[in-house]
Amino acid sequence: LLKGGVPLRPVQLENVGRYEDYLSQYDTLILSYEFMKPRDPAYHTALADWVNKGGRLIYVGDGTDPYHQAEGWWNMDGNQYADPSQHLFELLNVSGEQGVYSVENGIVAVYRVSPGRICFTAEAAEEWKTFVSSIIPGGIQWKNHFQMQRGPYRIACVMEEGSEEPLTIQGNFVDMLENDFPIIREKRIAPDGNALLFDLDAIREESVR
Repeated sequence: LLKGGVPLRPVQLENVGRYEDYLSQYDTLILSYEFMKPRDPAYHTALADWVNKGGRLIYVGDGTDPYHQAEGWWNMDGNQYADPSQHLFELLNVSGEQGVYSVENGIVAVYRVSPGRICFTAEAAEEWKTFVSSIIPGGIQWKNHFQMQRGPYRIACVMEEGSEEPLTIQGNFVDMLENDFPIIREKRIAPDGNALLFDLDAIREESVR
């Protein structure tokens, strides 16, 4: 997904017990237990509440990680879940089979493939991208670059993988990565390239306000 231009960020699941409404800042989460396991079943209560309020949860995994058999709360003290996701699916009242489920105001999507296998072939990667895009309203607009604006600074990066199309940015900029800091009207960034631009229009707009 990252190589398709989707801005992702890690979410620390333990924070649901530290900060009230920690998950409220997100509308879509991707979760897997095929490597790291949840330390506390209370995390699932918070996740289920977030989904019920309108969140979109995408769970990816096929349950084949051998560490599901390690001793943990999901298989101790009377619990007999094959893996932690089964406890979560029970709270959400979904079967856990591959598919998309409506849960109160939210959605649970289950993709029954080990995350590592998504990286093995281009076909597997495309199938995963198609599945995720189908969950997002309006789909995902795939691209080969990232851009962000931080105050007057425009930062852009074009990835080497994927489309070979360059990114063209137009405006009034100072090119901060050139020795003489030229003022330019257009910046063309080829794949595997990046840019740090000082946006003169942003300064003008700030001075007007």
